[in-house]
Amino acid sequence: METDNSPCPDKDPQPQSSSNPHNFESLLLERFNQKDRKIRFLSYAGGGGAGHVFKVRIADKQYVLKIFKFDHPELNVSRLRGTNRRYLLDPFFIECRANGSLIQQGLNGQITPFCYGWVKIPARAEIYLSRKFEIHPLTWNRPPSAADQDMPGILFEWIDGHPLWRVRLSRDIADQIRAKLKALHSARVAHGDLRASNILVQTLESKVYLIDLSASITHPHIRFSLEKMQENQRDEAQGLETGLALLSQIPVNKNLSVANLSSSDEVSLERLFAESEYIKHLWVPPQPTCW
Repeated sequence: METDNSPCPDKDPQPQSSSNPHNFESLLLERFNQKDRKIRFLSYAGGGGAGHVFKVRIADKQYVLKIFKFDHPELNVSRLRGTNRRYLLDPFFIECRANGSLIQQGLNGQITPFCYGWVKIPARAEIYLSRKFEIHPLTWNRPPSAADQDMPGILFEWIDGHPLWRVRLSRDIADQIRAKLKALHSARVAHGDLRASNILVQTLESKVYLIDLSASITHPHIRFSLEKMQENQRDEAQGLETGLALLSQIPVNKNLSVANLSSSDEVSLERLFAESEYIKHLWVPPQPTCW
């Protein structure tokens, strides 16, 4: 199936946004200008709680297209309404804010894969994609009120790589992850779902990218103060070291220590690993890459 969208120049533009980050209604991220070029779906790259990811081609260039699930009020039961709900429960809105903020700060492609902007995919594509790639149609979470509504998506550069749990760890890779997370935090964004499947390692150069900002916190935030976000960031940085320590224990990485932990931390980690299946779920393979 091929889809059409709105106008674009011959070359891919650098997304720009003059939106004020203090306007809490703003996506911050600009729409991708597609012109009359068609989106061709090549393969299914994975899925997660926020949406489904595809390798696509537009003209002669390959991209990643992340199509987001709908926020179904009966599946995400909450008293939150309007903008407050979007900030906490709408993964498309959350990820647009994060990528838009990074672009405004001149960081596009430096921490996460290069982001080209958001798109709308016609509602009719849902059935086609579900059949072609054997995706259960109910996993789109479309509520009756959105029966004919287009599906929201974000377009990224395509990177040949593997999630962290599928590559052999090295000190260089670990240091890259720390540097990328530190840069994300300096940009006043907390990742929100840091795990092995959300760290992508490029195949040829072993370059690291953080992916999937659909649970992130971007400051300014309608519910979280800067101090609360920074507290989350500190927990995230410590969680990374915990994850690296756990990955070091799998067979492919045996005897390779890359985590920055004190001896007391290591004792605590042994207890944590023994007691917490959730930590193992985040860092022990297999995990689908879900962007």
